[in-house]
Amino acid sequence: MELKGREVKTARWRMNEYLFNDQRIVNKAIETIEEYFRWNLNGETSIEMVWDAGKAVMRGFLIQKNTQLRKEKEKKKEQILIQIMENERKLTVNPSEESLKQNLKILQAKFATIINQEIEWKIKRMNQKNFESANKIGKYLAWQLRERKKLNTISKIKEGDMIMEEPKEIKRIFQRYYKDLYKRGEETEQEIDQFLQKHHLEQIVEDERAALDEIITQEEIKKAIKKMKAEKAPGPDGLPAKYYKTLINQISPVLGEVMNNILREGKIPNTWKEAYVILIPKKEVDTMEVKNYRPISLLNNDYKLFADIMAERLKKVLINKIHGDQTGFLPGRQSRDNVRNLIDIIEYLDMKIDRKAALVFIDAEKAFDNVSWNFLKKALERMGIGEKFRRGIEAIYKEQKAKLVINNNTTEYFNIYKGTRQGCPCPPYYLL
Repeated sequence: MELKGREVKTARWRMNEYLFNDQRIVNKAIETIEEYFRWNLNGETSIEMVWDAGKAVMRGFLIQKNTQLRKEKEKKKEQILIQIMENERKLTVNPSEESLKQNLKILQAKFATIINQEIEWKIKRMNQKNFESANKIGKYLAWQLRERKKLNTISKIKEGDMIMEEPKEIKRIFQRYYKDLYKRGEETEQEIDQFLQKHHLEQIVEDERAALDEIITQEEIKKAIKKMKAEKAPGPDGLPAKYYKTLINQISPVLGEVMNNILREGKIPNTWKEAYVILIPKKEVDTMEVKNYRPISLLNNDYKLFADIMAERLKKVLINKIHGDQTGFLPGRQSRDNVRNLIDIIEYLDMKIDRKAALVFIDAEKAFDNVSWNFLKKALERMGIGEKFRRGIEAIYKEQKAKLVINNNTTEYFNIYKGTRQGCPCPPYYLL
C-alpha cells in the first residue's frame, strides 16, 4: 500500500563507490587528502576539527568527480548508441558481413555493462541484499525494486485508538516515541552507587588495565579497516568502507592522532555524535504499533573503527571475567554450547521425574535503549578500568543525536541521553 499525500524527499548523500574503480580518481583523491593534511596539521586547529573538515573536503571532491563521471558516462552511452545504430544500418545493407556483427555485439556488451552498473548502484542504495544475482536488465529487476520498496514502507501507524496514514503524522509519532525513549533515566547517583555496592563487580588486574590504556597503534587501526564489511551502509557522512580501505595509508596516521587524543582529552569529532536510525519491523508482530520496530543506528565508519578497537580491547579482558555460561559475543564460545546444556538438563529431568524444575527464558525489553550512561561510567570505574579507556567510552556517551529514517525520509535531529546504539561494536560487551 502506498503512502497518502506527498512529502518532500530528503537527500542523503552517499559516495559512489565505483569512483574508486578508476585509478586516476584514486590517485587524485590521494593527492587531495595528502595536500589537505599537509596544510592543516599545524597545531593551530584541534585535531578533531581538522579531521571533520577533511571529510567535508573529500566529500566535495567526490561529488565533483561523480558529476564529471556521470557526464562522461552519458556521453559514452550516446556515442555507443550512435555506433550501434550505424552498425545496424550497415548490416541492413550487408547482412552477411561478420565483422559488422562482431562489432555490434561488442558495442551492445559495452552499453549493457554501463546500464548494469547504474542499476546495481541503485539497488545497492536501497540495501538490496541479493542485488549480485540480479545482473540482467528487465522486468525481474523492476519487480525486485518495487517489492523492496513495499516491504520498507510504513503506510499506517497507530496513535491511541486512531490509525494515522499521513506521512507527516507517521514521522511525528515515531519521533515523539524515540525522543521519549531516549530521555535521561530517573535513576539517581545514590541508587546507582547502592546497586554497585550490593553487586560486587570483579576487578581487573594491573596488566589488563595497562593494556586497555595503551595508545592506539597503526596496526590496530589498519586491522580494523581491513575487516570492515564492504556491503554495510555508511552513516550520515556517506563515506563507506571502500573509502577507508582505498585511502588507508593516507588516513590511518591522522585517524590515530584523533583516537589517541580522545583517550587523552575525551574530545570526539562532532560528526561522531550523529547517526541515522533505520527502523526494522520485528517479525510476527503488529507493525502498526510504533514499539514493534527495532532501531538500528547507521554510524559513521570512522566512529565505528574507534569503537571496534575499544571493543576488541575490552573483549580480551572480559573473556577472563565472564562466566562460561555466557556464550554470546566472546571468542571461543558458541551459542550451541548453551543448546547442548539445555538438552542435557531436559534429559536429566526426564530421568529424575520427581525433581521439580523450571526453565525460564527472559528477554529484557529495549535492553540496548535503556542503558544508563551514568551507570555505565560508574560500573567501568568500579571494575578498575583505567582512566584513558574510560575517558574514551565516556566521550562516546556524553553527547549524541540522531535522525530517524522513515520511508526513505529523515526527521529532524533529536538529542539522545541514554541507551547504546545498535550498530556500534561496543554495546554487546556492556551487557555481558
